[in-house]
Amino acid sequence: MKSLIHLAKVLVFGVSAGMLGAQSGDIDSSNDPVAYNVSAATLRAVPFKNISYDLDDYWVTLRGGTRFQKSKEAGGTETRLERLWLFDFKDGVAQHALVWITHMECGVSCSVTGYAFVFELRNGKLVQVQKFEFDGKDGDAGVKFDGARNTLTITGKSGKDASDCCASFLDVDTFAWKDGAFKETAHRQVRVNRS
Repeated sequence: MKSLIHLAKVLVFGVSAGMLGAQSGDIDSSNDPVAYNVSAATLRAVPFKNISYDLDDYWVTLRGGTRFQKSKEAGGTETRLERLWLFDFKDGVAQHALVWITHMECGVSCSVTGYAFVFELRNGKLVQVQKFEFDGKDGDAGVKFDGARNTLTITGKSGKDASDCCASFLDVDTFAWKDGAFKETAHRQVRVNRS
């Protein structure tokens, strides 16, 4: 379920957001495979900045890593590829890709949702094998990946936090790469100190 964040003013974009499924806290995940209409010999050859991504109930096509669409009434949406990591190398060839995307929707108020997608190639076709979604309203929200340890850390605004303006708590979930998927190894909730 997507968490919406309501802000009184337009956010400065560069944050990332929340997840789908049943993990600890408010970071959700899905392991349902989704085939993309992209063919490539290797993951390095996939034009990740110029493909369509499955954001739950609709697809968003990026060009040059971003997409901005102005609304007729007010506001609009902005989707941005924040970071791409290739990992799980065999004979020097990446077997998996991790893509972090932020999606902001603004009207009278704004919401920011972050996504972390895991991809692989199956018979030369790009397949999303795992997706995480998180609430990215807070500036400390985001995705970190340690390629040396194949460890993923996702930080998102906690749903237990009633504040729309500034998060008081963040959920920090850590995942280890095991048996072809990221498995949660730790969850903690962190109080945000604003001074």
